[in-house]
Amino acid sequence: MRYCLLILVSMLLGSTLGCGEREVAIGGIDDIKAAPAVPTPAPQTSSTKLDPPDRSLKTSEYLDAGVPAIDHPWTGNELAEALKVLKSISQSEPSRLPRYKSDRSGDLFTRITSDENRKPFSDETRSAKDRLSDSITYIDASNQMTNMYLEAAQLQAVGGEEVVELVGSNLQLAIAIVKAIDEYAPTLDKSESGYAYRVNNLKAIQNALGVMISGSIQLLAEPRTYKSPELKRLIVYQQDSVAVIFPDLSKEAQDEIKTRLDKYSKDGQMSYLNPELGNLVSKINEVAAQQKK
Repeated sequence: MRYCLLILVSMLLGSTLGCGEREVAIGGIDDIKAAPAVPTPAPQTSSTKLDPPDRSLKTSEYLDAGVPAIDHPWTGNELAEALKVLKSISQSEPSRLPRYKSDRSGDLFTRITSDENRKPFSDETRSAKDRLSDSITYIDASNQMTNMYLEAAQLQAVGGEEVVELVGSNLQLAIAIVKAIDEYAPTLDKSESGYAYRVNNLKAIQNALGVMISGSIQLLAEPRTYKSPELKRLIVYQQDSVAVIFPDLSKEAQDEIKTRLDKYSKDGQMSYLNPELGNLVSKINEVAAQQKK
């Protein structure tokens, strides 16, 4: 599964703030209901392929190769510079990517996913338009970084921990985007000729975020790639973001997410994800019920 919706969000942000136009679609609920059951995960131990050995380089070696210094929060341009270097390394040997909590490269991976990098996009002392505009480059780089690690995880070159932390970082970024959109949308001038166009693009961004959340939820159905503790931590990240993002999604996107989670929660083969999975379903239902009041 490719986790590509953040790039679409950045395209739509660029369009809303003055560039080209894109479209977004939500998957069908009937397809979710008809999908096959999740296979029972194999017993997981520290020696399985789900725990690939740490073959990452030392942080100093990445810096020598052109990765920006990690002693300060990164801008979108710096994250993009790091991505360029890491892509080059990954193309020849994906197991050389930085790893989560690694003695060799953990400090670099921490910088890649750091909350500090995203603070400018949630800083409410700045205008919503500036926050959205400045986030475009960061969104692109963050999404491509996640896709790179997803592909490496499928090859067992890196572990699920790295993917979970990157997806969790993107969910936090989505929270900042939604809050900025909620603040920016009311400032649009209805008398301007491009008003309807901009509003439609903002709605499309929200739909794209819905697809992104749905995509992260699909990862829960991949027990042969991710360990139980990793999937449970991913659910916690999802639960943290759902209260902010879910209310702004289209009804179609909300229904898709609820349908997928309902199916998972009723699948006995996924009971190993409880209580976190049950908590996520409860949170979704709570948010949906508050909307109806």
